[in-house]
Amino acid sequence: MKFLSIIKSKSGFTLIELLVVVSIIALTVGASVAAYVDFNDRQELLAAGKLVESILEAARSKAATGETPTDCDFLEGYLVSAPQSTFQIDLEASCNNGTYVINTYNIPNQVNLTSGIQVTFKALHGGADTSTITLTRGGDTYQIEVDKGGSIRGGLLEVNP
Repeated sequence: MKFLSIIKSKSGFTLIELLVVVSIIALTVGASVAAYVDFNDRQELLAAGKLVESILEAARSKAATGETPTDCDFLEGYLVSAPQSTFQIDLEASCNNGTYVINTYNIPNQVNLTSGIQVTFKALHGGADTSTITLTRGGDTYQIEVDKGGSIRGGLLEVNP
């Protein structure tokens, strides 16, 4: 009898208790991973959107100052272009004797350019082609608008749940 009372008096956790604890930990980790992935997608989209805005700002600045490449006879403006669903954006000088690629930029492969880019900033006298540029990643959208005066506005679009 003494032997049975020693076995019964041992304290510990039951299998059910351990399974409940492990299940709670697994659910918490799963929710954390999902939140992190969503956060990471949004941050990558924001970085790509800011990159596109900076390329547009560079084109506008070069056009406003009349910065002319060496092979250019007469500068007409600066062009930012990219076909739809591409990951490369070109900054080009548009001259009367041709177009010269100044720089090529890469956006992350996971960010989708849902509308192509074709924006020209006119040299010296200012102004630009109006355009709306849309980038997406996951369920988020980043939109950039360029107006006739050359103003550039962009930001993450809020999604109502």
